[in-house]
Amino acid sequence: MPLVGDALEAAKEALRLTKGPMLFPRYGVEGGNTNASAVLMKHVRKITDDAKKVVHSLRHNMKDRLILTGVETGLQNLILGHTLGGERERYGGPEARLEHATRAMRKAIT
Repeated sequence: MPLVGDALEAAKEALRLTKGPMLFPRYGVEGGNTNASAVLMKHVRKITDDAKKVVHSLRHNMKDRLILTGVETGLQNLILGHTLGGERERYGGPEARLEHATRAMRKAIT
């Protein structure tokens, strides 16, 4: 998912302060995704006690924003990390896909 706006600036600043090539190296290992989810969940619980609100809810909220701003389904899937296995998903280089996804993200969050 491309970062835009404040999220992009925060990530750039965090990378400037890190001592290596990875921002969160402890999560870039086997089982790291589970640990990262648990840490994120602690932050979600500081905001809400609603058991229906979980880390994955953020993905659903983004899907809603993408739909409401008219982003096409294929691009929604690219941004959210989903695949439908269609021929269309194989076209275009990484730079073109990133640029297209970045434009869609800007549209969805502004």
